[in-house]
Amino acid sequence: MTAGNYDINCTAGEPLSVSISIVNPDTTGALLTYWGVRMHVRELQYSDTTMIELTTDNGRITKDIANGRIILNLTAEETSTLTTNGVYDIELYSTGGKSGVMRLLKGNFYVV
Repeated sequence: MTAGNYDINCTAGEPLSVSISIVNPDTTGALLTYWGVRMHVRELQYSDTTMIELTTDNGRITKDIANGRIILNLTAEETSTLTTNGVYDIELYSTGGKSGVMRLLKGNFYVV
């Protein structure tokens, strides 16, 4: 599966909330029950250093299982630490006992 492209604009010092619908090829909402979600923002695509990490484990990503959506959340305090633009990717990873990773989205992460 090829990751889709989507640019995110983030205002430093303001809360960020982005809702992303995940749909199956037949346009039904994806079942997210057995999937965790992670997002890494880096200054450059192949940088080893992460500017900020959002995951379902650290509470910065929540899943709306009933509607097949994920919601990215950063507080104003968290966004105030971001000082430069970057790039990001979002992956689903299996939490249901089988290994698997799907890269969903990638794009620019603009800090304004």
